[in-house]
Amino acid sequence: MLVLQRNINEQIVLKTSDGPITITLTHIRSLSTARLGIDAPKCVTILRAELRDCTEPPTKGTPDEHPTH
Repeated sequence: MLVLQRNINEQIVLKTSDGPITITLTHIRSLSTARLGIDAPKCVTILRAELRDCTEPPTKGTPDEHPTH
């Protein structure tokens, strides 16, 4: 695992064949909680780890309950 330190509004960019994924540290709420902004191509699905294994992919044309963009 790569561990990086970022200040507010600093970004990490992941280059993929579908286009870049940009992760921005937007807000620090406490010592244990931070807010991240994620900008990714529409074809990339973004899920929190706790939802990754317990959800079925949304049906095409059906709005996702937790939009990623």
